Amino acid sequence: MIKQVDIRAVEKDLMKTPKALVIKFQKWVDDIEKYGLEEVRKVRGWHDHTLKGDRAGQRAIYLNKRWRAVYVIAGGEVKIVKVIEVHPHEY
Repeated sequence: MIKQVDIRAVEKDLMKTPKALVIKFQKWVDDIEKYGLEEVRKVRGWHDHTLKGDRAGQRAIYLNKRWRAVYVIAGGEVKIVKVIEVHPHEY
């Protein structure tokens, strides 16, 4: 089940995220607005991938080796990306 997106929680996550990664995250957002989600997902540098288990239905991108942005896609033909969280990956 996909949890409800709380924009304040995402903003709080970004405040705890290193500034260089926030800039990289904004680049990803800008690229989606400019080229569309399908094209940006093809860029290998983002390592865009589906998640499994209790996160099934969600996707993630790498901001660096440790940090991830988790998002969901909603809508029919128009792809709406909702960022769920930005966090360090637990290994």
